[in-house]
Amino acid sequence: MAFVHVPAFSSRHHRACRYSVNIRSRPLAFSSVQDSTVQACVATTIEKEVEPTIPVSPASPVQLPVEHVEGLQSPGYIDDGYFGIPDSVQFWRSYVPAESSNLAEHIRQITSFVTNDPANAQYWFHTLTRFTVLSAARNGLRYLQTNEDTIVGRRHASTGAMITAQLKLLDQALHTLRQDYENVTRGTYKLPWDLTLQHSSQNVFSVLKLLGTFSRMSQRQADNMLQSEPDISVWLDGAFFPKYYKQTYHFQADGWMSSDSANIYDAQTELFFTGLQDAMERTAFCAMSPYIREAKPTRKLNIVEVAAGTGRFATFTRDNWPQADYVISDLSPFYLQKARENMNYWEKTQGKKYSNLGSVRYVHAPGEKLPLKSASADILYAVYVFHELPPEARRAVINEAARVLKPGGLFVLTDSVQRGDRVLEDFDLASFGDFNEPWYRTYIDENFGDVVCSSGNFEPYLKNQNLLTKTLSFKRTQA
Repeated sequence: MAFVHVPAFSSRHHRACRYSVNIRSRPLAFSSVQDSTVQACVATTIEKEVEPTIPVSPASPVQLPVEHVEGLQSPGYIDDGYFGIPDSVQFWRSYVPAESSNLAEHIRQITSFVTNDPANAQYWFHTLTRFTVLSAARNGLRYLQTNEDTIVGRRHASTGAMITAQLKLLDQALHTLRQDYENVTRGTYKLPWDLTLQHSSQNVFSVLKLLGTFSRMSQRQADNMLQSEPDISVWLDGAFFPKYYKQTYHFQADGWMSSDSANIYDAQTELFFTGLQDAMERTAFCAMSPYIREAKPTRKLNIVEVAAGTGRFATFTRDNWPQADYVISDLSPFYLQKARENMNYWEKTQGKKYSNLGSVRYVHAPGEKLPLKSASADILYAVYVFHELPPEARRAVINEAARVLKPGGLFVLTDSVQRGDRVLEDFDLASFGDFNEPWYRTYIDENFGDVVCSSGNFEPYLKNQNLLTKTLSFKRTQA
């Protein structure tokens, strides 16, 4: 197989709307921004230096299969014309997991962090403990799900490969957490409020109860997935729910339609991402924080979350901007109930620290049709929602965001990386669609800069990325 050398990009390109990438001295034009409407949107790219996102050495060049050269016109690269190439995007695009060569540097840097600010040692204690425990748990589950005879026959030969794989995962995790921690120390957002031994997730009785529900629901999920034709239907029907919603995404038992599903959802996703989910999702704050600083609001902010699920992320948002008024929406009444429980727990443990605490309103509604007044929200965001929407629903949510946001308001889209965001992952990225994610393959090829800006309702703001998550943000144009 022939390969093409892809150099790491320089942030000096952030001012360009159209440019070429040097592939062995052969220019490759980004022709996808030739449409006049899109060009007008691209021309609004922010004319300022993008704040560095991670304190790591420049990423190594990647060897890219020549067959994939056309992938340089994929969404991740097309984003560059809208948002520039901030450091986090440049790093993760060309990131190659190391085995042990970077471990000493990680340890030195983390030791420096803790020495400089011992108060934040709790961040590293909790995040690294969470990663270690959940990595071991995931490996244990894989072991149990694999035929024992196969394991015994391959154990000796695969030990080295397993150690190498774990070291690479550790390198990924440490880069992810260092980026998150640097955002905290830079003041982009606060230290996560749940990193304490007093948090309910550390309570042994809560953990045992969760494990019982998790085991029961996971067995149902596994049994279903082993069927020749897995059942993806849900028990609850109704005209209120869009057709695309009435199925068991990820083969999740009950889909989004039970309290059991809502109670184990965060544990399942944390296990899947080995405790790194929160750090990745906080890239959304890398758009909200500078926007709020620049806006300097003189009144309460109105913030809307679309498809908030269990509301876990909403508690982190509110912890950063507690005086704002919030609308937390979702299509599942069971998940809204869980969101309410999570927010009540935040209020009980953290809310008393703040005066003039803002309100929270829970709304049972689809993102395509929110029962909110036009031009009523300052910020509207969606976290890990768009990859589960069919293309027409994505556009409907974007149009609804344009209606609900005030002129100059912020629309934040935080979701999975797409083709071109992680070069070495491009070939395997679509396989996640096999996990009953019916629209994921269309999502990873969707050019959201084009889709969001082409109506003239939005202009690009910022892009940020951490590991497997990207955030694109857009400002509502003035009416």
